[in-house]
Parts: sequence; C-alpha cells; structure tokens
Amino acid sequence: MAHIIHNSIGSLSGKAGNLVFKKGKYGNYVSSAPRPTQRPAKKGQLRQRDKMKCVMHFLNAARFILKQTYFPINQKKATYHLIKSYYLKHAISENNQQFSINFSKALMSYGMIRPPAHLNIIEVDSFTRSVSWTSEENQALAQADDELFVVLYQPQLHQFYFKANLALREDKQAHFKIPEVWQGTSPPLTWFGYLGAEEETASMSVFVE
Repeated sequence: MAHIIHNSIGSLSGKAGNLVFKKGKYGNYVSSAPRPTQRPAKKGQLRQRDKMKCVMHFLNAARFILKQTYFPINQKKATYHLIKSYYLKHAISENNQQFSINFSKALMSYGMIRPPAHLNIIEVDSFTRSVSWTSEENQALAQADDELFVVLYQPQLHQFYFKANLALREDKQAHFKIPEVWQGTSPPLTWFGYLGAEEETASMSVFVE
C-alpha cells in the first residue's frame, strides 16, 4: 500500500485495473487489488478456521456480558482481542477433530479483585437457587462492598443470562432466579464473579459445577 502525498485531481476512490484507491483518515492511499486464489485451504488452515468459528460462536453470544465484566491489565490491545486470544489458547477442547468450549476454563470476567471463594449452590425450587460463599473481605484485593454477579448459560438454547449486583461480598449469601423460558432444558452452566463498587474493575470469574 502507498500513501499519495501530492494529488492535483482531488479525492480518489474506487478501482482502476489492478489498483484500488482508498480515502483514509490521513489522506489517499493506493494498493493492489487482491488476487483470487484457487488453492484449497490446507488441513491446518481448516482446523484453525473451525477453532475460531467455535470460539466466536460462544463469545458473540456472551459479548454483552463481557463488555461489562472484562477489565484486562494490559490495555495495549483491544479488550475483545485479548478475550478471543485467551479462549483460543486456553478455553477450547478438541475431540475427534471437533472443537468445543471448555466451560471450566471459560472466563466470564477478568480483573484485579479477589475472586469469590468456597461457593455453594442449593436448589430452593425449580427456578430459584441459593448461593453462599466465604467473603474473605479481610484478605488482599477484597472489599466488603464488592458486588457479586452471576452468569448463566443454557447450551441447548445457546442463551446467556446475566444478573449484576446480586449481593455484596460481605453478605455471604444470596438468591438468584433461572429464566423460566428455560423450563424443560438441561441445568444451566454457572459462573460467579465480583465487580468493583466504585471503579471499573472485576475479579476473574469462578465456574461452579
């Protein structure tokens, strides 16, 4: 790609032969038109494509949650790029050339807050659950007013549910509801985490089986 510095005929855009003219933020640019290839994708490329497809299928559904709960320490890269990179490296499993999300390693939040500890879920009724935890508010990176959240995922329907500010760390117990529209499906997968009460930060989420 080349940057057109002096141009006496004004703004350029479009295609002329094998050249493509583009107008960008800092002026006009010219580049070669991409050449179509007839080469079939290699096995490794197909594998990587399937891996990416699996990750993006999951993350696209969870994106509205991750925008509120993911606060990476390294801000040099876009947050969504960092999330995608983590999932591709650590949160995906392969079996018989088929990819699937490793839910126990899937992160629903990220940050510097101390994560929930010793979580225990009890079924109250068909749609209500009680959860208890150890507050650890006297430990490092923990505040009594850290706000507990819950993320539920129904894999059969490929739907997420997010409830913020479920309780405070110091409360040590809370109740949450499973969406009634999920009636008749398998039990949802569950993650918990904390959000900062006064600043944009979070804990790493904890997956509860």
